[in-house]
Amino acid sequence: MKDTHKPRAAYRQWTITTVYSECGVVTDVVTQTVTLARGVSGITATVDGQAADLERATRLLRNADRAKVTGEILEQAAAA
Repeated sequence: MKDTHKPRAAYRQWTITTVYSECGVVTDVVTQTVTLARGVSGITATVDGQAADLERATRLLRNADRAKVTGEILEQAAAA
């Protein structure tokens, strides 16, 4: 049987863009860098290089108008 399990990301970084508008008029465009890293103590998050709550980081990712993965490190696959 073929193993279709993909390794989890130990580290992933995105550049996100969020467009803010009022009454159909763009009022601001914000670009941020969001990083999530998996370690022995759990998942840590940074936003623009500053430590952030995981909830805030995931909310930014969910609400972004555009998100591009700019870095990724996958966990090592377990030896069979």
